[in-house]
Amino acid sequence: MDKSRGDRIEMRYIVGLVLFAITLFGEEIKWANSWNEALKLAKEEQKLIMLVVSQPHCGACQFFKDITLEDDEVISEVNRYYIPITLDIDEVPNNLYVTATPTIRFFTPQGKKIRYKIVGGLNAKQFLPRIRKLREVFYQHRR
Repeated sequence: MDKSRGDRIEMRYIVGLVLFAITLFGEEIKWANSWNEALKLAKEEQKLIMLVVSQPHCGACQFFKDITLEDDEVISEVNRYYIPITLDIDEVPNNLYVTATPTIRFFTPQGKKIRYKIVGGLNAKQFLPRIRKLREVFYQHRR
């Protein structure tokens, strides 16, 4: 085998490994670390804030986190149009009226609460249309 052909085979092998690694370690949701960071990013990027409220030992919360929020379409939608942040139910201010988990609340880029929330461990097929509709309505009213 000539050196050129060997180099091509080696390059294909390397490219294959890189592509495999990309699919194995795909994109993740880019979570804000604090409310202040979420608010700052939302203002800068003109995105809605998505607050996910959960608690330990909540089966629906685990499902939502491990299944729904790991779906590629959900990750893409959230990262493109929202600034996501997660809080434990014990850290949530009382004026948000969170009584069940998971609860997902939404805020304008200025931090104003939107009168819409999602409650329960929805799967991706249930969750995506809701966050897409909210995004469409929000951006439609901004024009």
